[in-house]
Amino acid sequence: MPTEAIVAYSGGKDSTATLLWALERYQKVIPVFCDTGAEWPETYQYLDFVEANLNLPIVRLQHGRGWGLFEWIQ
Repeated sequence: MPTEAIVAYSGGKDSTATLLWALERYQKVIPVFCDTGAEWPETYQYLDFVEANLNLPIVRLQHGRGWGLFEWIQ
């Protein structure tokens, strides 16, 4: 059985439940958040909250284009 897991993490209730499930079953868990640049400020605050309370860094991947989705639409 694998001892490591990567969890696609959005900060929502379902991915939070998946993250907690994985933490109970695997020795090493790496949560990965894909930042589109269109997230609400509260999403980033919640990511910080989860990192602090689980003592677990979340890998944050960014789109790298220098602009967010909302700016592009305008």
